[in-house]
Amino acid sequence: MAVLDRKRRRPPLATCGTCGRSWNGYSTCHCHSCHATFTGWGAFDAHRSHGTCRVPESLVRKDGNPTLMLVERSTGPVWGRWEPEERRNSGWWKEVDEV
Repeated sequence: MAVLDRKRRRPPLATCGTCGRSWNGYSTCHCHSCHATFTGWGAFDAHRSHGTCRVPESLVRKDGNPTLMLVERSTGPVWGRWEPEERRNSGWWKEVDEV
């Protein structure tokens, strides 16, 4: 279990030793095969198929909408579950950095 940074009350910054990408958050996932970073396990699992990585922007739901979308975080963009525009702007759904 990661220890909180007492000053910022956030999980410590993690960094991939291969690609140099940094991220924070208890649920944030980084793929050590393709080096994409995801908001959580659900988004991470969506990009894997039979043990191989799929390009996140190429994943499409049955209704034609994307499966994942890029979400801006303080450590850079990460892939998260896609939400319709009206839900993203309604106030109940808001992407913020992990606390």
